[in-house]
Amino acid sequence: MKLGRTEEAIADLELAEKKDTIGTIAGIADGLGQCKHKIRKYEYALDSFKECIELEPDNIEFRIHRAECYFDMGLYDDSIADLQHALAQN
Repeated sequence: MKLGRTEEAIADLELAEKKDTIGTIAGIADGLGQCKHKIRKYEYALDSFKECIELEPDNIEFRIHRAECYFDMGLYDDSIADLQHALAQN
């Protein structure tokens, strides 16, 4: 992602997502969400983060990533709710 090849990373992650197990799928979906967030495809990023959270609801990192996306979309109440949820689990 840091080399400006975000679109390539998305394609690779989508391919890997189709081949892996549940635990790995959550991590791959998180990577997809982060890539999509970086290129400002916020709605698609939220879809990926939602999948992560459905697969691993206790994973704080996924909530934080979604909160960052909500924040960049101007959805501050949603961002705060995710961060409060993450803090409550910590």
